[in-house]
Amino acid sequence: MEAAALSVQSTEEVQMNGVPAFVAKGVLAALLVGIGAWLTYHGLGAGGGNTSRSWATFGPLLAGLGVALAIVAVTGRGHR
Repeated sequence: MEAAALSVQSTEEVQMNGVPAFVAKGVLAALLVGIGAWLTYHGLGAGGGNTSRSWATFGPLLAGLGVALAIVAVTGRGHR
């Protein structure tokens, strides 16, 4: 009986542990979107430099990954 009582956590502890993870996912998502936008901008030559097809392709993919991470961070993965 004692082992079962020790393994139960309060809801407040679980929510507090989730806040740093939520913030970390949000910061990472923002960085991915920002870097992806920057790569796209410069890959298309909008910054006045040479164009780069690989950066212009990789940028939106990176930004899309950041958006997907932000969606998962906000909505959660669901209950299984």
